Amino acid sequence: MASSADFSYIYARICGAFSRMRLYSKNSSLENVKSPSQLWKIWFNEEPPALPEYMLVGLAEKKILQDSISEFVHLAAILPETDTLVQALLLKYEISTLKNLLLKIQKNEAKPDTIDYQSQVIANLLEFWPNLKAGLKETSYSWIDETALNDIGKTENQLDRYYYLNLWDAVQALPGSKVGAIQDLLAREMLYQNAVWALRIFRYYGFSRERTQTMLMSIPQKDITSGALKIFDYKLENLASFADWPLKNLLKNQSAAGLDIPLLEITAQRELFLAVRKALHFFPETYTPIYCYFKLLDGEANLFSVAMESVRLGVPLSESSQFIWALGGEPA
Repeated sequence: MASSADFSYIYARICGAFSRMRLYSKNSSLENVKSPSQLWKIWFNEEPPALPEYMLVGLAEKKILQDSISEFVHLAAILPETDTLVQALLLKYEISTLKNLLLKIQKNEAKPDTIDYQSQVIANLLEFWPNLKAGLKETSYSWIDETALNDIGKTENQLDRYYYLNLWDAVQALPGSKVGAIQDLLAREMLYQNAVWALRIFRYYGFSRERTQTMLMSIPQKDITSGALKIFDYKLENLASFADWPLKNLLKNQSAAGLDIPLLEITAQRELFLAVRKALHFFPETYTPIYCYFKLLDGEANLFSVAMESVRLGVPLSESSQFIWALGGEPA
């Protein structure tokens, strides 16, 4: 197990890295950005390549993802006993890439020339493209075949649940005295994710409570489903009916008569970010900072993608509801 000095070093490095993150900085200069090329120059401190805007956006998103993964893996390598946790966290990018490839196969599109995230699973699938059975043979995704494309939403839901439950198992394998806040942070994220899934399923698909329950995550240690299933007791077009919802803290930014689900998702992201930032400081001599660092890097990469797409479409970042909460934050 890592020494106290190792944990102190990791904590100091992560605090320093967080204080340099642009989206969480009080002095962010991004609110007035007008174009993807301008955002590239500010973000990467270099002139952008001469490319059409849509290509520049794609290249920028790939670059920040690769940079984030590289930074995270480099720092986490100091604590080799966290390798299982690190791989479980990084599985998010493999699954995200896999979902994109499944959509391409469903639409009979050609094999893509470039991929943002590479892994052995992704390499195998590309080698046998578009044969899912051969490409995913002897992997954790061997259950995916051509029939899985008939209900792509269900398949994506299964992949998302696999990611979270695999990550939960990785957290349980850590030494109990060094878990810190990771279990609570992950359980809260899974709870919020279940709530978002339930709301989407209820509104857009009209599924019953019983059918929806089969598409939610559950863990033996904590109740992360009842709050999500409680939404079936309310009327989505009447926000007042949610008065006794256990997760009504996610409604704080709602102003319309009915429930705005995208706005609720943004509020959930904000609440999770605040919880991660707080936990980073309360549990410095545990593996919590490693977990928090991944979440902060991943969050910044996601917000950067939103920022790039917003300015490409001519939407000021100060007016982008998916982005504005990150501006004017406080350094760690």
